[in-house]
Amino acid sequence: MVENLLLFIRASREGNWKLHLASLDSFVKFFFAHDLHNYARYIPIYLAEMCSLEESEPEIWQYLDAGNFSIQKTKVPFTAIGADHALEQENRAMKVSWGIVGIGNNQAALDQYFVIAPEIHRIIQSFFNYLSLSHKRISNQHRQLVDSTNKRMHEKVIEIKKDTQHP
Repeated sequence: MVENLLLFIRASREGNWKLHLASLDSFVKFFFAHDLHNYARYIPIYLAEMCSLEESEPEIWQYLDAGNFSIQKTKVPFTAIGADHALEQENRAMKVSWGIVGIGNNQAALDQYFVIAPEIHRIIQSFFNYLSLSHKRISNQHRQLVDSTNKRMHEKVIEIKKDTQHP
């Protein structure tokens, strides 16, 4: 089960369409075994429809096979995420930036927010781009592979070893 999960994550991170389908197929038996009725019912349908695209819609199959079912937000390899995950990150960015929290009971305020929030986000991004500013660190490698992170992890391991050693 763990290997299946790791393969599924790898498929998303690499944008590997065939591995995505194969690893998802390996989960179906677990959905039945754990009484996850909606997954057990709909994942086989999803798999059948997606696999039939190769014959019925070859252009769409090629598009997905090129990795366009996952979102690559940076140039760092192995960091692509699923579309639903990327959408959740965008929703969170809007909530944090403009404070959607607290207006949930006011329908007019929510309507106004959802109409204007994407435009405000676009304007802020344009401003950052115009001034060559970034609130994100630009790197060509994963954040856990940089020297400072490795050094900090090494120091924590030494600290844990000291704490667990008996006098």
